[in-house]
Amino acid sequence: MLHVECDHIPEQYPEILRHAIDRGRLVAPRGYECLEIAPLCVSASSPRKRLFGTPGRNENPIFPYVEGLWILQGNDTPDIPSHYVRQTLCYINHGTGRFDGAYGPRIRSAAGMDQLDAVYSRLLKDRDTRRAVVTIFDPRTDNCEDSLDVPCTVSWQFMVRERKLDMITYMRSNDLFKGFIYDTVTFQWFQEILAGWLGVDLGKYVHFVGSAHVYRSDKAKVEGILSDYERSSEPYSLYRTHAPQDARLSKADFEKELRRLLDVEQRTREGTLLSEETAEQIENSFLCPFYTNLALAIAGFNAYKLGAIELSARLVDHIDNELGILMKKYHHSKSASKSAVAVAQHA
Repeated sequence: MLHVECDHIPEQYPEILRHAIDRGRLVAPRGYECLEIAPLCVSASSPRKRLFGTPGRNENPIFPYVEGLWILQGNDTPDIPSHYVRQTLCYINHGTGRFDGAYGPRIRSAAGMDQLDAVYSRLLKDRDTRRAVVTIFDPRTDNCEDSLDVPCTVSWQFMVRERKLDMITYMRSNDLFKGFIYDTVTFQWFQEILAGWLGVDLGKYVHFVGSAHVYRSDKAKVEGILSDYERSSEPYSLYRTHAPQDARLSKADFEKELRRLLDVEQRTREGTLLSEETAEQIENSFLCPFYTNLALAIAGFNAYKLGAIELSARLVDHIDNELGILMKKYHHSKSASKSAVAVAQHA
């Protein structure tokens, strides 16, 4: 077992990866070899400091938020996630064209119940309750051996203690290289959303994983990242220079902001809200600076993806939190990759 207590998860990420590479147990579930920490428990006291920006890899900084929007929408179709990370298409059910294990329907409409609303109501009635639990793993469907998409997350528990909202996530499995950097961001954002609904501050985020692992196929990439990190005279930290913004809103205000975000996401993905006026339209539409910046980042990503490179750069320049830095880094990396491919093709 590895137990890590920290200010924020990204600062301890290299040490967690190093532990898995050097001390992980070799196992091969379903024939896929991986180095496993079993279990892993990470406790973070500053859940707002959730984005990674790990040097040496090309993380998509908006994907955990876009995935969160998709979940909050109660969606299980691939349109949104596959647009931002195409590899998600590997997990769809080819018979239905949907994800068997999509979190959205399970959280927002399980047996006709919105579990987030239920948790919110329970915490309003009894601030000391231990019953504010969202269950994601469903034994009726998730014991199917043929499914390509069985949820890794089993449950979330929320507790208000000392007027702060704590969140405990339990995952049966978590890929430390590919999934961990996105899952922890999405879940801590949900913690902050619920804290806003309840009118309390953020407490601790606890991430408990039965099997935290690095696949042998990713080992060389992970070792490359760790080598660069460990050679650096000053370890990278996104939050050494940038303070995270408060994303809390009342439930009513958040639901309005959510509708605006979903509208911006859809219209910029489809290319119908991309013009010289886009930044001004976004800045005049949102209540909260955090969501203004998130909308600008989504618009900037989609402008870049549709080939409007200059417009994308201008949109990203309007972002005044850490997302701006990460979006510039991401687009620079994508441009460098395209240049490398072009050179190779003409060699």
